[in-house]
Amino acid sequence: MSKKSKRLSVGLSLFVVFALAAGGAYAYWTSNGTGTGSASTASPAAGQLSVSGDAISGLAPGVAAQTLTGTITNNGANSFQVTGLSAAITSVAGGAGPGCDSTDYTLVQPSGVSGALAASASMPFSSGSIAFNNKATNQDDCKGATVTITYTVS
Repeated sequence: MSKKSKRLSVGLSLFVVFALAAGGAYAYWTSNGTGTGSASTASPAAGQLSVSGDAISGLAPGVAAQTLTGTITNNGANSFQVTGLSAAITSVAGGAGPGCDSTDYTLVQPSGVSGALAASASMPFSSGSIAFNNKATNQDDCKGATVTITYTVS
């Protein structure tokens, strides 16, 4: 064999070896597979939202209604969308006599209380009102009474 044909033979052999090696590098198996995963959403803790109403004083027969004011606070780590606020008279105590109760007062529900409330943020409200009813009967039992208003945020 001549020198030229040896070179050609070696070159051709190297080409075949590299071609086979390169083809092996690009070979692969295909397959399909399935699997499962899971995700969960946070659940707010009880008491995460709190409402504190400002004290109201000066309720008396013939005195104008007083506006309900206060603050809604998000004590948690999740944001909330506040959609409303309601108020209820839950007790009347400490008056001058036993004849004073929630019928001696008129409570107008707050309205327009809504919005996004970020984690650890607060939202003021100033809506709704409470008034002392001016009845035709003696209302001395209500002198010095304390009216408890319970708020519920949604």
